[in-house]
Amino acid sequence: MHWLVLSLLCAFFVALSDLFAKMSRLECSPAFLAAARSVLSAPFLLILIPFLKMPRDPFVFWGTMAISLPFEIIAAILYFRAIRLAPMSLTLPHLSFTPVLVIVTGWLMMGEKVNTTGGLGILVVFIGAYILHLGNGKGFFAPLMSLAREPGARIMLSVAAIWSLTAVFSKKMVLASDALTFAFIYSVAIIAGMLVSSYFLDQKQLKRALKPDKYMILAGVFIGLSTVFHALAIQYVLVAYFIAVKRTSMIFGVLFGWWILKETKGPQRLIASIIMVFGIAIIVLST
Repeated sequence: MHWLVLSLLCAFFVALSDLFAKMSRLECSPAFLAAARSVLSAPFLLILIPFLKMPRDPFVFWGTMAISLPFEIIAAILYFRAIRLAPMSLTLPHLSFTPVLVIVTGWLMMGEKVNTTGGLGILVVFIGAYILHLGNGKGFFAPLMSLAREPGARIMLSVAAIWSLTAVFSKKMVLASDALTFAFIYSVAIIAGMLVSSYFLDQKQLKRALKPDKYMILAGVFIGLSTVFHALAIQYVLVAYFIAVKRTSMIFGVLFGWWILKETKGPQRLIASIIMVFGIAIIVLST
C-alpha cells in the first residue's frame, strides 16, 4: 500500500502550496501568480529526467497535449483567482465535482458508462456540496442560491469542469507514453505556456511575478513536490484510485484555512468535504 502513502503526500503538498499561495503578498494578477508558482516548481521536475522514455504513440501523445494544454493553463489561472478571492474552505471542496464530471466527459469522449453504485456516489457528492453552503442564507434552496453569490466558489466549480476534460486528455497521454514521462513533459509544457502567455499579456507584471516573496517560493516548492509524488504514486495504482486519494487535499486545505487563516465555519465545511470525498470513494468502487 505504499502508493497510498505517496498519494496522501501528494495531496498534502498540494494543500500546502495552496495555503502559501493564498498567504503570498505578491501583487500580480492571477495569471502571473499562476505563472510564478509554475516556474518555481521547475527544479523538482529534474528528479524525473532519469525515468523518461519516448512516447509509444507520438501522434496521440503530442496531438492530445496540444488540445489539452490551453485548457490546463486557463484552469490554473482560474484556480489561482478562486483561492485568492474566497476562503480556501469554501472554494477547494468544489473540486470534488471533478471526478463526478469526469463521468460525463468520459462517457461522451470515451464511451464510459456509470452504473448504479456510481450514481449513488454522485448523490453523496451533491449532499456534501449542499451541506457546504448551509447557513449562508435562509430557506431550503439557500445553499443552491448561495453558489451564484460566491464568485470564488463559482470559479472553482468552473475549474472542476475544465479538469474533467483535461483528466480524460491526461489518461490518453499516459496510455500513449508512461506516467513519469507524461508528468515531466506535460509539466514543462505548462510552465512554458504560462511564461509565453504571461510575456504577451504584460511584461512588467511578469518581471514582478518572477521576484516572488517567501510564501510564493514555498508555494512553488510544494507544488513541485506534489508533482513528483503524483508521478511516483500513479505508476503503482489505477488512476481512478489515485485521483480519489489526491482529492483529500481538500480536507487538508479546509483544515489549513480553519486553523491557520482563521476562516469561519471550518467544522461545517470540513464535514461537508469529508462527505464529498466519501462520495468520490463510492464512485471509484463502482468502476
